[in-house]
Order: sequence, then C-alpha cells, then structure tokens
Amino acid sequence: MTTDQLIRRFASQDGFCKLMAALQNTDNMPIGLRNLAGSSRAVLSAAAIRQKPCLHLFTLPDYEAAAYFYNDLYQLLGGAGTLFFPASIQKSKIVQTQANSEAENPSNEVQRTAVLAAVSRFCNSGGSETTHLAVVSYPEALAEPVASPQTLQNNTLVIHKGEKLNIEFICETLIEYGFERTDFVYVPGQFSVRGSIVDIFSYASNKPCRLDFFGNEIETIRIFDVNTQLSMHSCEETTIISHSKNEGEQCLLQDYLPNGTLFWGVHSNKVIVNNHLPTIAQI
Repeated sequence: MTTDQLIRRFASQDGFCKLMAALQNTDNMPIGLRNLAGSSRAVLSAAAIRQKPCLHLFTLPDYEAAAYFYNDLYQLLGGAGTLFFPASIQKSKIVQTQANSEAENPSNEVQRTAVLAAVSRFCNSGGSETTHLAVVSYPEALAEPVASPQTLQNNTLVIHKGEKLNIEFICETLIEYGFERTDFVYVPGQFSVRGSIVDIFSYASNKPCRLDFFGNEIETIRIFDVNTQLSMHSCEETTIISHSKNEGEQCLLQDYLPNGTLFWGVHSNKVIVNNHLPTIAQI
C-alpha cells in the first residue's frame, strides 16, 4: 500500500469525516481527538491537510517528539510545504562530564529563517484552495523571538540571473545584514569574494550560492557543496536573508500567522485542533 492509498483510506473513515465537518464550524471551539497511537497522528494530520489546505501549525511537547512527528509528516506529504521550526539554541548532554551545554546551531537558524520566509510568501500570495503549509514546532521554539515581518523584509535581498549589480554593493549590503566576510564560506552568515565570483551562505538555505559576474551582470547563479566546493545545480534567482534574530523589531512566529490558520496540539495519545492559538503554557 502506498502512502497516498493509506491517507485516502484513513480519510474515508467516519471519525475523520466528522472531524472535517467540525472544522467547518467557525465558533473557534477546540476539537479533541483521543486514542491515537504511533504514526496514526501524522496520517490523520496529513489527510486533514490535504482536505483543508491552509496554514497548519503543529505543536508537540518537546524537540524529540516534534522531530519524530515532522519526519512522519514529511514522508507522508513530501518536502514541499512541510517545515520544521526548532529553537535556535541546541541543548545537548555531554555524557563524559554529566553536564549540560547550550550553543546556537546554524542549521536550526536556517530552518527558523526558512519558516519565516515561507510563511511570509504564503501570506503575501494569499494562499489558495490547493496550497498548504505545515509547520511543526514545540513550545520552547515558539517562545523564542524572531525578526518582525518588517525587519525580515528589510534584511532580504533577492538576486536574479542576468541582473546588473555591483559587487561592492552586494558586499556592503551583506555586511549591513550582519554577514561575515571570509576566504571560503562554511556556515550560514558568511560570504567571500574571489575576483568575479561571490559566494554567499544565506540563512534562507542549507546550501550556499555562487554568483558569477561578467562585468556588473550576474551571468550564473549556482548552488554548491561546501565540502567539495563543486556546483550542484543552477538557478534563476536566489534569496539572501540574514539571521532570524537580527537587530531590529522582534516578535513571535505566531505574529506571522494569517487568519484561518489551524493550530494542532499533538500529545502522546491526544490531538487538539483549534482555530485560534492557545497560550504556549496550555499547549
């Protein structure tokens, strides 16, 4: 049985049909679902997303539970429109010393910024009857401030192939965004210049891009691997976004979410669906 067949079979059940009918009600009363075990929560969610395309925010109790749920949902729905929103601080236990350590994880920052950009695009496009965006997170991540929509817009640079730009202008803009100039880029927030080539590792992507100039014209835009420095594929445009916690006005992810967002509180054996966001302490 394929995942599509599994989701369709699940969606044909009486209990699921009652859920979808209840979601059409606009009284904002929460809907509780019990006795869901294992990956059935993700299958239920995937079926609901397919039948009610909008922005869905899933809140799990902690990072580990959210990561497992995200992986299930990603496998069911595919990568497009399914995102993970972690906290920027990576907490880990050092077994040898029995001590806790905390450090910012660049990969987490990329994921956080990618969610902000995706939600902004979703809101600006107005969504559609066939478009969904599913974001999986947990209270610790949702409680951490992010750059406000205006700050994010002010720190976003979209570069197109064939566009005429000055390398000095790009360097000045990146420095203003808080990027660091290095010999080679390895982590988000770095850029380098070698002759007519500018490498940039944006917080909007998990791979850096390489701009190849011919005079003041961008001749090619290529995504490349930081380990081999070899190009992976070309693209027509790239979006450069600074750190999601860049200086400026801040807010929470919840402030980005449009009207019509569905909020899911997913626990071990219970799912709560709501048309308005409960306080983080109640999730």
